[in-house]
Amino acid sequence: MIFIVQQSCGYQSGDFVIKLCESLPRGQNFKLYFDNWFTFLELQLQLHTLAIWSVGTVTSNRLRGCILKSEKELKKMGRGSADTAVDANLGLVIVRCFDNSAVQLSSAHTALEPVTTVQRWDRKAHKHVNVNCPAIVKEYNEHMGGVDLFDMLMSLYKVDHKTAKWYRHIFLWALNVAVINGWLLYRRHSQQLQQPTRLQQDPVQFTATAFVKVLCH
Repeated sequence: MIFIVQQSCGYQSGDFVIKLCESLPRGQNFKLYFDNWFTFLELQLQLHTLAIWSVGTVTSNRLRGCILKSEKELKKMGRGSADTAVDANLGLVIVRCFDNSAVQLSSAHTALEPVTTVQRWDRKAHKHVNVNCPAIVKEYNEHMGGVDLFDMLMSLYKVDHKTAKWYRHIFLWALNVAVINGWLLYRRHSQQLQQPTRLQQDPVQFTATAFVKVLCH
């Protein structure tokens, strides 16, 4: 895919974000959330100059020399432990926290505080326990939930067909997007109409019904 951005961050996946943001009005303090495929510190710094705040998970090889406690050290400290590094000059915060495993997040506007508690299942104790949750993790989970749900539904209920022709893959992907978005809207409208859950179509039934209607027309 060839496209031109006004100012590149130096990485193509990051430039996708910049391209999508070019139509946003400036100075409105928008907030963006993205996963580690898009997250580069260079991207977040560039968005920061445009008054666009961001939170994203980031891989260890993109920390640009930032030193944090290792996963092993955090594991010894227990679930909910975290370490943070702040660059006040650049306006970025990087947090590494440990739950079942270690994850890094970077942000231009939020960090550890305020720390809240969430319930997690403890397999050894066979019960739910309270675990500390940094503000950056809470905010990311709250706003990325829709994307994660969509990705999960796409993987579970995918209409697929093996083909060597690239344009068919694009068509099938667009078809999957339309069906999943349609089912999410259907479920929302059913809840608004207070329709009992047992009477609502699941994604498989909805997909089958949608294809039957398409074929009939």
